[in-house]
Amino acid sequence: MTGQRLPLELVARILRLAAPPRTLSSLGEHTRPFKRLSLVHRSWTRLAQRELRRHVCLDFAEGGGTCSASEVIRSADFRAGIERLDISTGLYEDMRFYTSTILALGSSPILVELGFWRSREKLQRNTCRELGWYFERTRSAPSPVPPFHSVGPSLRYLCIDHHTLEGWELEHFPALQVLLFTNTRTGLRVESILDTPSSDLRILGFKAPTYLRSNHFPRLPPKLTHLAIIDTSIRFSAEFYFQQADLRECSNLRTFTLGICPSSDLQLPRLHEQCIATDVTADTSICGDLGPLEAFDLEEWALRVGA
Repeated sequence: MTGQRLPLELVARILRLAAPPRTLSSLGEHTRPFKRLSLVHRSWTRLAQRELRRHVCLDFAEGGGTCSASEVIRSADFRAGIERLDISTGLYEDMRFYTSTILALGSSPILVELGFWRSREKLQRNTCRELGWYFERTRSAPSPVPPFHSVGPSLRYLCIDHHTLEGWELEHFPALQVLLFTNTRTGLRVESILDTPSSDLRILGFKAPTYLRSNHFPRLPPKLTHLAIIDTSIRFSAEFYFQQADLRECSNLRTFTLGICPSSDLQLPRLHEQCIATDVTADTSICGDLGPLEAFDLEEWALRVGA
């Protein structure tokens, strides 16, 4: 009696569900089952390749080999299956290597997730003075953000790492549902990106030294359900943030995750009172040092609350 074989599509779906989450930190673990699948039989190779192409990483940080990578991804057959693209960049001058790649992705029919990462290793080799000069320079540059407008209308997930927020306003991404921003080196003006009342944003996470231009808590997108603020400042003034906060303005908010290294926690009881009054689940972590805050993974948090 011959055993019944599962259809390849069903096998791929089982492996996709069993694999670790599709995040940048777990990319190796996520792709390993599909690499093994490609070795089982020749008939499975094409299926495994298709699954591996769902999540593509391009490293432009060092400049070597980037031209050939751009040529590959500009192939219509290749980019047709990309659902998530992670781009690791070098300094601002390296944009010439990947601008054409981004423009080509405008015809990718199913690209819905984008991660934009600045190379941590390359940044760590620079001095603080050089980093400060670089970030000031990008703020005054004519276009510090690559031309993602061609893919913006279809994106539902955007993760930005080690960049300023200027140029990433929500108006460029009308379908965006998840926005995660990490920048452990420069201050973040939260309100610079949130002032879009018609946004469909559901999940919003910040991990950065945050500060506001006024004592008012920024206006949140009306459909927001999950919010995380992980402040990596040395000292955090809770009363500066929350003396004007009113969570009732965001009626759909369900969870609020806050991680701080505070100079004072006098206003945190008031924050919890607001959360209880508006039926919001508050998860507040007060850390004595920045280690746990810097290790907080926003992508894993987004997967957990969005499940």
